[in-house]
Amino acid sequence: MHKISLGLVLLSSLSCSKKDLPSTSLVGHWQLVSYCKPATDSTCTPLTIPSDKQVLVTFKKNGDFEETYGNTLPIHYAFLGCGNGKYSLEDTSVRIRALCMSSTQGRLFQQVQLDENRLILTPDGTGEYMFKRLGR
Repeated sequence: MHKISLGLVLLSSLSCSKKDLPSTSLVGHWQLVSYCKPATDSTCTPLTIPSDKQVLVTFKKNGDFEETYGNTLPIHYAFLGCGNGKYSLEDTSVRIRALCMSSTQGRLFQQVQLDENRLILTPDGTGEYMFKRLGR
């Protein structure tokens, strides 16, 4: 009986640890299409990424985050402009941590929309980032 109880306790502890893993629906390659770049605490400037430029974001199953650029620099168009890091899910939010960030807590983004083709994230305060899915 003790072996069964111990087995159930171990099984339940393993299943609890899986809730911290990133959602597979977020996992994949995303292209930034447009964003509203924060200008002040309450306003932002809408920007559309030109078709000849690319800001690519990848969320991996293991919690890794990558941001890469095609034919542009982070100073012109960017999501975070920090390159690689880690991400985790917190309820309906995504927390991203990258080396260039001033806080070890990273930055928290609310998931406004997440479906097969579109991801919309908003940071605390103002702004909005719209991505289209390129693949998983």
